[in-house]
Amino acid sequence: MAERANRAAENLNTIETHLRAFKEFIPAYTRQLDPSTASNVRALLPDVEELLASIADEKAKLALLSARFMRPTLNIGVTGRAGMGKST
Repeated sequence: MAERANRAAENLNTIETHLRAFKEFIPAYTRQLDPSTASNVRALLPDVEELLASIADEKAKLALLSARFMRPTLNIGVTGRAGMGKST
């Protein structure tokens, strides 16, 4: 599970890198477009920001999961009434 969490984090890093590149590309690209189209393309910026924020949240969650799954110990809890053989 730790490996899967790490792969997911790597995928999110890749997506984040491409989204940031796209965000930086928009201003230069919109200068080449007519005003109406440029406005539509600039309207994508809030969505990109929202996606980047979501990715940051998911990366934080994955970091917690990865740390949990990479622990060298396993904690097991046993419950039951007294005298029912839990210590056995």
